[in-house]
Amino acid sequence: MDLVVPQNGAETKLFPAKPPFHHREIASCKKNVDKNERFCEKESSSRCGEFKKLTTFSMKLNLLAAVLLAGSALAAQAAQIFVPGYLRYEFWPGGVLKAGVEAGTAGAPSTNPAYPSDYVPSFEVPVMDFANNYSERISGFFVPPATGVYDFIISTDDTSDLFLSTDNTPANKRMIAQQPGWNATRQWRIDAGGGTDLQQRSSDTWQDATANSPFASGISMVAGQQYYIEGVMNEFGGGDNFAVAYRVHGTDNYPQDGEGSNLSGKLIGVVGPAPTTLTITTQPQNTTVFAGTIAKFKIAVQTDSVFPLLYQWRKGGASITNANGTEYTLVASSTDSGSSFDCVVTVPGITNTSSTATLTVSASGAVVVNGKLKQEMWLGNSRAAVENGTAGDPATVSEFTSFHAPVDLLSPGGADFSYTRRVSGYFTPTASGPYVFFVCSDDDSDLFLSTDESPANKRLIAQETAWSADLSWSGATGAPSVAAQKRSDSWVPDPNNPPTGGPPFATGISLVAGTRYYIEGVHHEGGGGDNFSATFTLLADVGTLTDGTPTVLTNGVISYVTSPVTTGTITTQPQNVTVFESQSFSVSVAAQTDGELSPLYQWRKGGVNLTNGFASTTTYPVAVSALSDGGQYDCVVTIPNSSIVLTSTVATVTVNTTPFATGFLKYEYFPGHTRPEVEGGTAGNPSFAGTTVGSDLSGGVRSFESGINFADGYANRFSGYFIPPTTGSYTFFVSSDDDSDLFLSTDDLPANKRL
Repeated sequence: MDLVVPQNGAETKLFPAKPPFHHREIASCKKNVDKNERFCEKESSSRCGEFKKLTTFSMKLNLLAAVLLAGSALAAQAAQIFVPGYLRYEFWPGGVLKAGVEAGTAGAPSTNPAYPSDYVPSFEVPVMDFANNYSERISGFFVPPATGVYDFIISTDDTSDLFLSTDNTPANKRMIAQQPGWNATRQWRIDAGGGTDLQQRSSDTWQDATANSPFASGISMVAGQQYYIEGVMNEFGGGDNFAVAYRVHGTDNYPQDGEGSNLSGKLIGVVGPAPTTLTITTQPQNTTVFAGTIAKFKIAVQTDSVFPLLYQWRKGGASITNANGTEYTLVASSTDSGSSFDCVVTVPGITNTSSTATLTVSASGAVVVNGKLKQEMWLGNSRAAVENGTAGDPATVSEFTSFHAPVDLLSPGGADFSYTRRVSGYFTPTASGPYVFFVCSDDDSDLFLSTDESPANKRLIAQETAWSADLSWSGATGAPSVAAQKRSDSWVPDPNNPPTGGPPFATGISLVAGTRYYIEGVHHEGGGGDNFSATFTLLADVGTLTDGTPTVLTNGVISYVTSPVTTGTITTQPQNVTVFESQSFSVSVAAQTDGELSPLYQWRKGGVNLTNGFASTTTYPVAVSALSDGGQYDCVVTIPNSSIVLTSTVATVTVNTTPFATGFLKYEYFPGHTRPEVEGGTAGNPSFAGTTVGSDLSGGVRSFESGINFADGYANRFSGYFIPPTTGSYTFFVSSDDDSDLFLSTDDLPANKRL
């Protein structure tokens, strides 16, 4: 990482130094002086006087030395460096407006729970859409690549201001562009939002309060000089995004719509304290696995760096492309046996290399599972992270009987969620010849096929670039995807720059009957509906495949390899629970195994299998209990690919009758959770801090109405009983900001409620 000493006059208050730790030593020295002087005053005449003078002189010298030492430490601690490739990111929740941020009255920034870093690698905040009513700021320096005249443009949701200094001093910043209203993500050339104004977004057409365009001729800048730049964005509600780009004045070189910010790399930088320590606390360890299973390497470090750490994993001393996390995983091949892996960790000015770990791939002993494929799932992770081996351990590992995943997967509570899955195993063709493969998914996915059974030789052969309806092989059914990229015979690495020789697999992929070929698909789900499938035909039969045709990657042509299972133990037993009627409860179990696949769970009540969405999870929750929910609960745990079946101890759930009181409704507040999580019973316990936020009583309300504008990013629930004043037909209404659901039971049982 490049380091540069700040230019004269560089702003260093962006990263104020902490108070020197030596102030304690100074205070201690003063205390010692006072103590010795008091001691001397109790001694007799001249002897005490001589001792007092000597001691006082000695203490003064020590005090002076301590002060000089503290000053030296302060100077060393306050040493500031310029680090290219980053900009500072700050976040203010709770309704803080950008006007307060710009005026310096917003107070200290908070940590963004959705992006807990203080830096961004480009002038852009990742799209998170996680909260409302907040402000954020990106700041640092722009370093022009050449002397010339430049323009800048901003695109955000919601409003924002963009400032640029005449030099590297923040005090000299001037507003150069603004985002009125809001704009869609990365829309540099059009206004795709509400109340936007393209004129105000670009510095060369931006008008100040007097309707003048002070930067119509561009902004003159000198190559290699640092210019302080700052953007402040206000998010009110709905989606959110924040990005800035630049161009040479008079050109059309703003990014294309949809492309990321071009303010990155050596064009940007920040000033901060120079790191002094970088220690590897956990070294990667030697590991032994079977071919076709996962090999994992991990590292942990400690540093005083305020800047992000950079990781680079290496195999045999050669850098592994995009292996830039604290963990690196790979699907092992037999040819990987004996390979060495290490990690180079870097902070500005310091580099440390881990010890070397050796991978051993066992030649025998693996379990081959025929007629199935392996599925690994990572929650909230990206497709790139899974493909690069930096996603860490999967949340679950299971198996499919075909290359067709369940459609519209939801959490056990019925909520949508973001994830990435990998489906892998082996394809064994029954006939030799040229093959064409197809992929279909919602959202994006990549399909790989190896030249043999080695995962190391896999090649990308097809992609879903956007989304398609389930089993939409041609891309014509409800899909904005690029149909040609979904099939191997028309797929190209870069559709914008197709190879001169045509698609690399235009004549099919030649395969030999009875030979195993490693196959892998990686599918990312961002939100909404989801599906994932792959299939194949011989090149001669490619015209016979129609949308809706089931996959033929099933039964005898598929298989996967896993490690043998030798142990399985229940480590957490369900516990007895006593609650009152309408309160929530849950029973939990946990199992441990040396098998690769996750244990399977089946909850029972009174020895009878339960069948709702939570019956196959480690925790069985009941959001609103009824008297009928009392009873004996246990869980049967099955370890896949083994004969091990474990049964937990029995937990007794007692549900007592709740005293009935009129004039109140129960109120529950769930900060940081969503409505589907509350309705699905996955939001945990409600949170009360003294008087309940949003109601007039702690845990209850006198009417079916909550407080107004009291918080963001929460869910709440009212519950109780409605007692009709007269017999008749009733109509119920609901009004809220944001979304809400209203339920009414057919009687006094929560289990019979209807939306």
